[in-house]
Amino acid sequence: MIPSPSSMPCSAMTRFALCLPIALGLAAVRGQAQVVRDSTGVTEFIGLSGWSPRRITDTLRILAPGKPIHQCAAILKSQLGFPEASVTYYSQPGVLVVTVLEPRDSSRVRYNIRPTESLPISSNWRQLAAVADSQFRLLDVALLTWRYSALTKDSAAAFLAQFGSSPDAIAHLWALIRDAGSKEMALELLSRDSSSARRRAAVASLIRFPSDPAVWRAIVRALRDPDEVAGFMAARVLEVFTNYSSRSVDWAPELESVRAILDGTRLFHFPLLVHALNATKVDPALAPRLLGNGGQLLLEYATAELAPVRADVRTLLRRLTQTDAGSDGQAWRDWIAAHSRH
Repeated sequence: MIPSPSSMPCSAMTRFALCLPIALGLAAVRGQAQVVRDSTGVTEFIGLSGWSPRRITDTLRILAPGKPIHQCAAILKSQLGFPEASVTYYSQPGVLVVTVLEPRDSSRVRYNIRPTESLPISSNWRQLAAVADSQFRLLDVALLTWRYSALTKDSAAAFLAQFGSSPDAIAHLWALIRDAGSKEMALELLSRDSSSARRRAAVASLIRFPSDPAVWRAIVRALRDPDEVAGFMAARVLEVFTNYSSRSVDWAPELESVRAILDGTRLFHFPLLVHALNATKVDPALAPRLLGNGGQLLLEYATAELAPVRADVRTLLRRLTQTDAGSDGQAWRDWIAAHSRH
């Protein structure tokens, strides 16, 4: 199971809205990860090089003078200028993990190009797209609980109650997903249709096909959809696939998207993709294309002190490089350097 942050139970739709409580404290540097321990708790910063925790907190205090520093990932991007940022609280081991890409690393952010077509769709697709447009948080709950859709109402009721919902409220959405249309049409909409709502609907409908490797690849490509909500819906589907329908997947046809996420595009999805690559037994033969002239974010997490994703990242690097490394990750740095073009 993927390590879950503590907000509402493992909700990708709410995780990106988690706020960042930072206070000045003693920053212990271990590689590029920096840990701040103070009266507010423990925060680990990943990805800082030109910036420091103190510089971030000082800048945020200028932006909000006299107010407690409670800033979100969106503020780190929109007002401090980080191309990507994520903020996630993990109740075990009780650490807030702040990950950023600095402006000098903006080339590592690579979203999909927005499609330009408007495909003809059936009334079933239109209904699901309408829900994806106006009720996407409720649709997220339907995706999270999809495995309960074939069970009795009593079996699903207790789980749905955690989200303030019920089988009666969600059953309609399950039916829309089930009856949306063909897998082939979903894949066409996802790759060609300009409507964000239709692409969200396509992502949701693909949760029906966890046994198809092509669907896994399409979902990973959708992680970097230009519509952020479509990306978070894709993360939910990938999470459900990885936790409950794991299988081997050939990632070679979608290396561009896998590499983009590993490089730092949509940082919130990085831990999930790492877990999925391990679960789907990514082929080590792909390692030079996934790591060559890159791997910075993987190395930063692999040498982090507290971030729970550290264990998954180290497992992935061992698999890809077919070698192990100490806590400093030097053997992996050497491997990546040997497989990079200079």
